Amino acid sequence: MRRVKEKQQPAELATYNQWSKSEVRRTFRLDVSAAVLFSVYNVVLVSFPAILIRQQGAASWIVALVIAAPSIGNFSAIFWSRLTEKMPRMRVMLVGGGLARLSLLLMLLAFNPLIFALVMVLCNILEISKSPSYAAIMQQVYPNNRRGELMGKVRVAISVATIIAATAIGQLLQAGDFRLVYAGASLFGIASTLVFSRIHYYGSPSNRPPTPLKKMLLIPTKDRRYGAFLAATFLLGFANLMGLSLYPIIAVDKLHISNSFYGILTAITSGLSIIFYFIWGSYSDRHHPMILTFISFALAALNFIVYLVASDALFLIIPAAINGVANAGFDLALINNAIRFPKEREDVPHYLALYTSLVGIRGVVAPFLVSFMLTSEVFIIL
Repeated sequence: MRRVKEKQQPAELATYNQWSKSEVRRTFRLDVSAAVLFSVYNVVLVSFPAILIRQQGAASWIVALVIAAPSIGNFSAIFWSRLTEKMPRMRVMLVGGGLARLSLLLMLLAFNPLIFALVMVLCNILEISKSPSYAAIMQQVYPNNRRGELMGKVRVAISVATIIAATAIGQLLQAGDFRLVYAGASLFGIASTLVFSRIHYYGSPSNRPPTPLKKMLLIPTKDRRYGAFLAATFLLGFANLMGLSLYPIIAVDKLHISNSFYGILTAITSGLSIIFYFIWGSYSDRHHPMILTFISFALAALNFIVYLVASDALFLIIPAAINGVANAGFDLALINNAIRFPKEREDVPHYLALYTSLVGIRGVVAPFLVSFMLTSEVFIIL
């Protein structure tokens, strides 16, 4: 991989240059291009794994491992934040993102469900390595009064591309070998990383001494408002993730969903996200994104009722639509909460890392708790 140099300028000049109309337009074009390429990779990473692994006859604990894979990655965020704090942000994006996408090529060796699950865990751990750096880059490359709007438009591009990618990939998975599909998608992910690295990021590693891990963990005790936010989202998120762990099992075992129809559902979700990225992007510029987080949790809770009463796969169109609205809110609120809560700019990666690590804890525990409850016949729904 080519070496990425981060341009270093005085803070005032850097802000002026990066927020000029021409530079913001250039950044936006590159961000959109990278996002479109990323969407192909992201579809196979997020949308299909749980369904595929269940169709392979995997035990419920392996299904739980696949569902928990993104959360295992999230749990590592606080360690990545500490490890990469003194590294150039764009280089972390290039190396971390590149290694994550390359790791998906290991899917060519996934001849049993456990190998599939382990590759997903590895890929997600590497993918989250760039998350703290991404938040710091987004904070600087877009102006404060337009960040939500511009990030929303980028997410719209992802949603449009996801509609096409999910439909096509669903058909490919139905007709061919998933290993080849995953290997091909990894190449799109690598291309996305290379395009994103062309964004002009005028930044340098923090001049502060490395933040001790203990100090990061104590952020909620010093910022009580953020601490209360973390506690509330942890409880709501845990309940939501228990549902998400159950849905693929219901979809496959009870409703007998096909890969092609699941691709259509993913396209529906992305279609609704297109509309609501505009709405939520504008909303998050006018209001604190914390409110948007709680609205999204309330919407996501409705999915459990639908899955509980569903007697046919067509019922799943409803949660697919709800997810489109809620996911757009979660996505925009995640980065903007990390930017709005801290008083110091250099704390943004730590705030984001702490939140995503807690997402990881609940996301690791919830799927295995559901797996235990299923094997113990606590849930009599299948």
